[in-house]
Amino acid sequence: MRIEPKLNVFANGLKYLTLPVPESEMTTIFFGIPTGARHESPKKRGIAHFIEHLFFKGCRRYPSPIALNEAVATLGGSFNGATTEEYTYFTIEVPNNFAVDAVDLAYEVLFYPRILKEELTRERKVVFDELLESRMDEACHVEILFDNLMYENQPLGWDVNGTFSTMHALTRSDIMRFFKQWYGVNNMTIIVVGGASFSAVTKRIAKRFGSIKPIQLPKFQPYRRTGTGPHVRHIHSDIPLTYFMVGVPTVPLRSPLVETQKLLDQVYGGSGYSRLYSRIRDQEGLSYELSISSDMYSDAGHTAVFVAAKTREAQKTLAHIVEECAGLVSCPVSAKELRLAKAVLASEIISISEDPVSLAVHYFTYLNFVGMLRRPEEIEASMQAVTLTAIRAFAKRLFDRPEYCLASIGAKPLKLPTAKYG
Repeated sequence: MRIEPKLNVFANGLKYLTLPVPESEMTTIFFGIPTGARHESPKKRGIAHFIEHLFFKGCRRYPSPIALNEAVATLGGSFNGATTEEYTYFTIEVPNNFAVDAVDLAYEVLFYPRILKEELTRERKVVFDELLESRMDEACHVEILFDNLMYENQPLGWDVNGTFSTMHALTRSDIMRFFKQWYGVNNMTIIVVGGASFSAVTKRIAKRFGSIKPIQLPKFQPYRRTGTGPHVRHIHSDIPLTYFMVGVPTVPLRSPLVETQKLLDQVYGGSGYSRLYSRIRDQEGLSYELSISSDMYSDAGHTAVFVAAKTREAQKTLAHIVEECAGLVSCPVSAKELRLAKAVLASEIISISEDPVSLAVHYFTYLNFVGMLRRPEEIEASMQAVTLTAIRAFAKRLFDRPEYCLASIGAKPLKLPTAKYG
């Protein structure tokens, strides 16, 4: 299914993108703000995520959580939000005939939130629970440790949830100051996906958002890799498994090598046929939980392997991972591996187009962090064009004497083994 995007930039800086899906009976309206954890100061860590929570606590027209939830339910819709390192977004999904009303509701929520001290007190408890849960979930906790190591305790590596101390200290004045600094119409992208009448929705968006004055956006500190340590961190926990993540820096989202990195992920550890899965799961039986992921931001990126293994076998598992990394250099990617990786990745790209929120996030990130509209079909074409020579050269660049980061939680600390390269 080919969806033709149409971009309109209002005079006040608001970006408005339409993605018509005529056969759909539902419409998703996405509101993205390129502001997240990396835009916070050290003493205000977690504030972007906290504000996202508070938007669900009521607004000028719907002054309580129940009033807002009832308004969304009246439209037959759902209202959700999320905060990441680089951006925050909200989505309202409704039947097509309620799309215009959903614009009105979002306008009230985003520009007239009712942030009361008593709501801060109540919602702070919820965020504390979220923080506690992330620390008790070893898989989540080790990812937080790894990100902090990889990005050298700079904002890009901070936990989106903040810390107990920073969240405890946040005041209503802090919240309102951050809101006024970043939540300007010129720092917002609205994306509409679905089968609604786009002319009616566009008119209402222009009426509600088109006359809002832009704000002066503050600057934030870009990521600068220093290469200084530490690169290994362990937290002791008397549990039968050791959870760890090991990885290396890679290209940012704006790099032309993004698709090459994603293909290499597939070859290395992304699917059942991959080298890591075949060795660690099928041949050795060392771990049930094994995954690889690449996170790419506007100015940095990393690729990492996550594993949960029995403590007595964790060091051996780590050694296999490092050996397989070296193997991508000494035993280059084969034509068959590349062909299979392209087939798997092509299906993942198709799935993006099938989900309205995933599609909106895709266009939002490319528009705001790369400065272009990039259709999923264009990404697939770029991926299919990757050659054996290119992926082999990229693997050598990434894993020829790599600079690893290793985070672990378990009864015994792990040591980074030395692999043989040649």
